[in-house]
Amino acid sequence: MAEIRQPIKRTSIDKKQNIIKAGLKVFSEKGYYNTTTVEIAKIAGVSTGIIYNYFKDKKDIFLHSLKLCFETAFTPMLNTLKQFKPPFNFDSILREFIPLCLKAHNDNKIAHQELLGICVLDNDAGLLLQQMENQAIQSICEYLLSNGINLPHLMEKTQIAYHIIEEYCHDVMLEKYYQTDFDIMFEVVITTVKNIYLQ
Repeated sequence: MAEIRQPIKRTSIDKKQNIIKAGLKVFSEKGYYNTTTVEIAKIAGVSTGIIYNYFKDKKDIFLHSLKLCFETAFTPMLNTLKQFKPPFNFDSILREFIPLCLKAHNDNKIAHQELLGICVLDNDAGLLLQQMENQAIQSICEYLLSNGINLPHLMEKTQIAYHIIEEYCHDVMLEKYYQTDFDIMFEVVITTVKNIYLQ
């Protein structure tokens, strides 16, 4: 097997990014198991051989695609959160932040479902998702601390709040419960998360 290249030149960096984006597109449309590196190469505008200069295999492309998907969804949410300055009104923050989370889930609905499914089945993908979620939670904690919100058990509270919001987004996105009033659920989520931080 050829050595995996770490791109240094702008053209090589762009080529690797194009392969990752193409992978994300094809994985999202066809699923992991129905995707081939030949299809990814075609979308990326490179030969199949070039792919193996940058990635070990299809799974390696998938892991990079998972990271790109998560960062693309989380970065705008964190940037919105950073616009809020003390004194904080948790109600206002959550009413803006949660719909952004939901939009990120819905904008990539098929990709999100496929990526979550693979993360359950593949240990490496599951571990990567867990690491990215931990980084997201850490970023939220750092933002709160930098703005004087130094609550007891801040990390634990943020983990719980993060997962409540994530589960709400999954429930709405997947329409899991057909008799659920999601507007009422939204209000319950806001109240619950506020109470976590304000206790």
